[in-house]
Amino acid sequence: MNIFMLLLIVIAHLKKHSMTNISTLERLTKENPLDYGYWNDLGIEYKKQGRQKDAIISYLNGVNAIFQSIYLQLKNSKDNEFFGVESLGDKANHKFWLDRVIDCITAYSKADGVSNIRFPNGQTAIKFSDQITYGGLLFFDQENIRYVLPNLIHTFADCLTWNKIYSTYLNNIGVAYAEKGDNDKAREYFRESIAFTPKGTDYPNPIIGLRELKD
Repeated sequence: MNIFMLLLIVIAHLKKHSMTNISTLERLTKENPLDYGYWNDLGIEYKKQGRQKDAIISYLNGVNAIFQSIYLQLKNSKDNEFFGVESLGDKANHKFWLDRVIDCITAYSKADGVSNIRFPNGQTAIKFSDQITYGGLLFFDQENIRYVLPNLIHTFADCLTWNKIYSTYLNNIGVAYAEKGDNDKAREYFRESIAFTPKGTDYPNPIIGLRELKD
């Protein structure tokens, strides 16, 4: 199953609330750490019990699962579309997703035995890309160094907007922070959720959440 099929999976919601459901979901997340649907359901159940801190942790684990799933599908891909810098749009103004991308790339690079990671940009990135027959190269390894090209970052951003799963997670985190009374953090996640809501998708939740925050 490729990443685009994975991102089209609809997040399932549990019909009933009970401690048994939470226990089951906790077990399922341990058994299936890359299944971001389970992490979302667990976060929802924690939130129902007023356990906002646990809900946020669960949502963050789900976000990490999304990024890992994307990376694992892309790491050996050779046939990729080339994304220009302008393709990021408003996404470039948000840090949360970019930090997750870098963390994910760094962790898996080390797991692959690569000791050094570099993120060339500007003319250096263009020089590396010009040496390749396919302009959509995401990264390449040379002398135990992994050169992560800008196109990998842009491709991640594109994958995150194939449907509203990522924006839903961000909205849920924003709601949990708002209920904890941390409006600054809530705004951060609501705004990024809006930036990553796919164009043409009817998903007003983060917009409403942002409007309802008290100064």
